[in-house]
Amino acid sequence: MFEKRFSREGSIYATIKYLIDQKIYSLEQNLTKDNLKNPKLNLKDAHLVIGLEPYETFANLKYYSEKTVIILNVHSFDSKFTQLALKKRIGVPSIGCIVDILDQLVRRIIGLDIYELATSVFQTEEYVPMIILGLATKEFKEILNKKKMIESINKETPRGPKLVEAFQYGFDLIEY
Repeated sequence: MFEKRFSREGSIYATIKYLIDQKIYSLEQNLTKDNLKNPKLNLKDAHLVIGLEPYETFANLKYYSEKTVIILNVHSFDSKFTQLALKKRIGVPSIGCIVDILDQLVRRIIGLDIYELATSVFQTEEYVPMIILGLATKEFKEILNKKKMIESINKETPRGPKLVEAFQYGFDLIEY
């Protein structure tokens, strides 16, 4: 199920809710297929957050808890909408402050300037989502099937091999 919200500057955030057949946290929460009928993400219910922009990620604290893993692109695009909203509430924190606060609230945070990595390795920022997807797949490798992800990426576009390369780069960024 998918929820997407828009502002004048594009998507503010999107949430996807899945029940992953009792492999992660579902036993302790007694989740069932009926939980999928409501597309809204419940408060403190996010397991994985992919933050493409630090201020947008910080603005959604209500969804994070000690079970949440955040993969955060720490490169700020200085969204005027987000900064104005944050300034009205608490002032505009530094990205370091955002990372520190998130680190205290969640199970794990992986914060990298993925925009800078993409532009230096691939000479374009268009591979940022694939790098993050690779990171997420590595972090949740017991649930997300790398081989099937790569097959899907290759099927979807003629640029598949380059996208797979960016995905693999993200996958290899962290070691376990």
